[in-house]
Order: sequence, then structure tokens, then C-alpha cells
Amino acid sequence: MIRQFSNLDDEAAVITQPDFSERLQRIIVAEAARPFQPRPLLHGTEQFAEAWLAKWHRMEHGWRGRAVSCYFASDAVISGTGQIWLGHRLLTSGALMPQYVRTGLQLDRGGSEVLKGNATLPIRPIAEPCILLAGHGVRIYGHFLTETFLRLRVAQKALQGSSVKCKVLLEKNSPDWLTGILREYLGVRPNDFEFFDSSAERVLLRKAVLPEFPRDQEFFHPLAAQIADELGEELRIREKAPEAERIFVSRSLFSNPHHDQRKCSNESELMRIAAEEYGFTPVFVETLPWPKQIALFSHARLILGLFGSGLLNALFSSAGARVGAIGRWNLLQSEIGTLRRQENAYLDIEVKMKYSVDENLFRAFLAALTSDASVRVMGM
Repeated sequence: MIRQFSNLDDEAAVITQPDFSERLQRIIVAEAARPFQPRPLLHGTEQFAEAWLAKWHRMEHGWRGRAVSCYFASDAVISGTGQIWLGHRLLTSGALMPQYVRTGLQLDRGGSEVLKGNATLPIRPIAEPCILLAGHGVRIYGHFLTETFLRLRVAQKALQGSSVKCKVLLEKNSPDWLTGILREYLGVRPNDFEFFDSSAERVLLRKAVLPEFPRDQEFFHPLAAQIADELGEELRIREKAPEAERIFVSRSLFSNPHHDQRKCSNESELMRIAAEEYGFTPVFVETLPWPKQIALFSHARLILGLFGSGLLNALFSSAGARVGAIGRWNLLQSEIGTLRRQENAYLDIEVKMKYSVDENLFRAFLAALTSDASVRVMGM
């Protein structure tokens, strides 16, 4: 049975400057704050969503706010997809381990064979301080945006003003787009990367920096909006995006060798309908530099697309923006909408690896999504 360590705050003393002299300490980066409650789905679009989802958006949730901290640990062993061990205990706090990772590790059944196998790998010590970014959010952009990016900013805020210089720990097979964003836009210098091969080794961080997720299982801490706004201001200065009020976020050019590819067989026709009949500008976010992506979403007021990573750039969109998702796998888009005070809408169809969208249903959804937003293009 895996010994778990879930309530970190019981053993982590609060400090005001980075310090690795004790086994586990923490800097509070943002005080506990009451999370926002969801807004109802965009008026007129509830008919296109499942009843339970519409109810989720209408109901008052009993969420309790929590603080966001960055932990400083001595002699932390890192294995697999960013698993953190202090002594013989695995850190399983939801602030450091997402629920989907916990499920995959089968902790409720004593631990998966992969987790147990990782415990037999040799250990390589690293003396320099390292921010742990390895694992959960490094191969899929949506996970990077809502996990890795936010955690890095939490760590940088905790380290701000101190003399501590940290490296960033990533898995050896981290994609080029990830390291490029970290290097070009998020202040990680080329010599600051420390890579480890999770299939062949564990690493012992003598000085580990362990930033929390500014997100619970169902809501984001308001700090996440502050982080997004700060980066948006930084990057919008560098490069302006086309000032499109309505954008259709396409997945037709997207590919990821680390994940199964969902494919909508008639996406090109959906794009044509949205562009010609309702004035949407098609965008292919994976072809754009990151600052241009952020500027594009910050300006758009009507955002439409197939559910997926690209649409999650609405994290950088303003309050009141309308975000229409075609299909849905989880509540992440709604959580972002709740954080940013946006109006969400869903064409809640069954999404498989290969699927299509009824075009008449899509037109009806678009009519509801754009109602009262501006004059419809066709028939002007």
C-alpha cells in the first residue's frame, strides 16, 4: 500500500522568503478567496446543452475558497509523471496532483504497476534548486495552459525579490513548442532547463520548489485571472493580432503525437457556415506565435470552436465574451468561463475520435449564440 501525504499545510510552516532548511515549508502566494459562482448558460442556448450542465451553470455551489501556496522542500524524490515523494510518502494533495493523475495511478487500489515500477528506478541527485514542472501538463497545450503555465507563475511570484536562482525540471521528451514558450515568453533561460528521463531514472531534488495549481477540482482561484491578465499585458505590447470580433477556432491543422486525435469530418463546412453566414474569422491557433494567440482571444467577443485545447485560450478573454463550444469532454471550459465571467454555450453533441455535426443543428446553435450580438451577415 502506498503511503500518502495529502494535507500538506499541517506539516508545512509558513515562511516569507524561500528556505530549504526544513523538510517542507510554504510561501502563501495568494490568500484564500471565495471562488466565483457560474453564470447561467447564454440565454437561448440551454436547449443545446445537456440538462445537468445547464443546471450546473444555474446552481449555487458550496465551494470554499483556499489559499495558493508554493512549497519549498528538501530531498524530494521525483518519479514518473511528476510524482513527488517525501521520505516514503507520496504527496497526493489535489493542489499538487490533479484528479485525473490520481485516477490513472490507481491510488485507491494500492497503486498501479507503473507507479510501483518507478519506485525501483535508480536515483540521480540534483543539488541546484529546481521548480518542478515535469509531468502533468507538458504534452497537451490545454493542460500546459491550465496547469504548467499557472504553476510556473506561482513559483515565480514566490521567488520574486529573492536571490534564489532556480532551474526548471522537465521530462526529457518535452515538446519543442513547450520549451519554446517557456524560453521566449516566460523567463526561463536556455541554461535553466534540467531534464530527466522518467522511464529510466528518478531524481532527488535537494532543493525542490513545488508550486500549487491555482485551481481546485471545480474552480479556479482568482489568482489565475490575475496571472492571465499580467501575461496578456506583457505580450500584447510585443505583437498585435488581427482585430477580429468573431473567431472560429479550427482544429483541422492540429496534431499531437502524444495524444489520440479527435476529428470532425465536416469541420470545413462548419467553418464555411460560420464565416459566410455569421461573420466569423477562421483561426488556426497552432500556426500563430503565442503573443498573437493571446491578443486574438483578448480582443474577440464571440469565440466559437470545437471543444479542445485551442478554445481554452479563452483564459485570456475578457468578461462578457461569448464562448460557444461544439462538443464537450469535461467542465474545464465552464470553469474558465466562471473565472473570467464569460457567457458559455454548448452544442452538446457526442464527441468521438471521429464524428460529424448536424449542419442544421449547428445553424440553429449559431443563431442563438449570435442573437442580439450584432446584425447577422446573411441578408443584410
